[in-house]
Amino acid sequence: MKAFRPFAKKMWLVGLGVTVVCLGGLWLATRHVTPTLFSGGSASSAAASPQSTSPTHSSVQTSPNARLTEVSATLTLEAIRVMPVEHTITQEISHEHGYITQLHVFSVPHSQDHVAMSFRIPETIVSPFTAHLESLGHTVSFSRTGVDVTRQYNTLNLQTVTLTDEVNAYRQLFRKATNMKDMLQIQQALTKVETQLQATTQQKTLLTHNVQYASVQLTLIPHTSAPPHPTRYGFLKAMALSLRQMGRLANLTVMVLGWITPWLLFLLIAGLAGRYLRRFWAAHQTTKS
Repeated sequence: MKAFRPFAKKMWLVGLGVTVVCLGGLWLATRHVTPTLFSGGSASSAAASPQSTSPTHSSVQTSPNARLTEVSATLTLEAIRVMPVEHTITQEISHEHGYITQLHVFSVPHSQDHVAMSFRIPETIVSPFTAHLESLGHTVSFSRTGVDVTRQYNTLNLQTVTLTDEVNAYRQLFRKATNMKDMLQIQQALTKVETQLQATTQQKTLLTHNVQYASVQLTLIPHTSAPPHPTRYGFLKAMALSLRQMGRLANLTVMVLGWITPWLLFLLIAGLAGRYLRRFWAAHQTTKS
């Protein structure tokens, strides 16, 4: 029995150590167990704060040296021939994987058309691209601005992560719900959070796109010393325009003659009457003498 006591003591110590380890592991595991709704209880308190069931996420921040900037430029350009330059610029925008957002052509009397266009181009090439545009004509005005949107992006990114965690938490609560009342309350809260997540994701996507693609406002006007671009017509259209001009001249001639003819008749009658009166007066003087 004395020989068995040391062995029993060692076994008791080993059993005590195993028990302590098991209890410690069980305590750690219970810290990460999602609380469930009590049967017959209300889901409002759980639905109001689902963050307790989701893991903690640190905010996603960009590097202090990596700033996000929305770049925009405005350029007014004089060109000898406006429309050929506009066609060239449109092709080059497509070649550089950009796209046109707005294009307006304004007709100006006794001058070439004016063009106002807005387009987006990859931000990495906006400087050489605008420099190339300036080489296509005479630069009237040019400006470039940049807006730092790093804080706005980080805010949207953090909101996206937080809302995603809330959606996942509500879905877990919905799967664990035990009655219809709890399920309806959780579903309403889940729908609201999903709508907020969708709107935030769209804002983040749009902001990212605006950072990647610079916005350029371009106005093309004819050069002040450039003659108006001649309009070319086909034979039939030129003949129709000639006949129209001849008709206008004929109408003008008829109007002038219609205005002059009564006065000519009046002058003719007045002349004949004066001549008759002079003859009558001369004959009357001869008779008296």
